[in-house]
Amino acid sequence: MDSIPIHYIVLDRFPTGEPKPHTRLLWNLVAKRSQLWLRRKQLPAVRPISGEAGEIVVFERAGLEDTKVVSLQISLKRMLGRVVAK
Repeated sequence: MDSIPIHYIVLDRFPTGEPKPHTRLLWNLVAKRSQLWLRRKQLPAVRPISGEAGEIVVFERAGLEDTKVVSLQISLKRMLGRVVAK
């Protein structure tokens, strides 16, 4: 994550079911290095097939050089029925 560098991580979380391996790894990374990841946004989500309520969380990496341009667009049409943009 340091060599790329990654500015944002977008993760989903639901109360039941096992997360995908990459999602679990990223949640563990954010938890272990919480001083480096700032929670910027939290949105409600709905699991497409079951309709289960959950959340989508956007984290920003702390301490990276400001690029002065931020363009973030996330297609959440399956979960929210809309696109989230910053």
